[in-house]
Amino acid sequence: MYEWDGEQVVDGERGPEAFEWNQRFLTRGTWASGMNARAPIRAEEWAQAVAAQPDFEMMTRIEATLPSGARWITCPPVACWSGHTSGRPIPFFHDRDVIEVRDADEPTIRRMVALASTLAAKVVDDDDQPA
Repeated sequence: MYEWDGEQVVDGERGPEAFEWNQRFLTRGTWASGMNARAPIRAEEWAQAVAAQPDFEMMTRIEATLPSGARWITCPPVACWSGHTSGRPIPFFHDRDVIEVRDADEPTIRRMVALASTLAAKVVDDDDQPA
C-alpha cells in the first residue's frame, strides 16, 4: 500500500486487522462451493426486493474506511438499510450472485435474516456458518 505522508509517497503494509470484516452474505448456496451458482440472487430480483422494503433506499454515496480514515465517497447506486439503530445507512452490496454486508453487527444480522426470507435465501459468514 502506498500513502502520502504530506511530503512524499511512502510504502507501507497493512496488518491483517485491516481486512478483518465481520462479513455476512445473503445466499441461496454456500460460499465455499461458489456461492449461488445454481440459484443466484440476480440484480433485478435484488432491486425488486429492496424497492419493497420501506427501510431501504438506493444511495450513491457511502461511508468507506480508507487508509486516511472514514470518509464519504461517491459510488454506483447501492441498496442501504436506513433503519439501523445508529442512524447510519448500512450498505447491502449486490456482488454477482450474493448480497454482501461488511461490519455486520447484531441489528444488521437480524435485518438480513428477515430479508433472507423474502429471497428464499439464508445468511452465512465467510465460513458458510449460519448467522
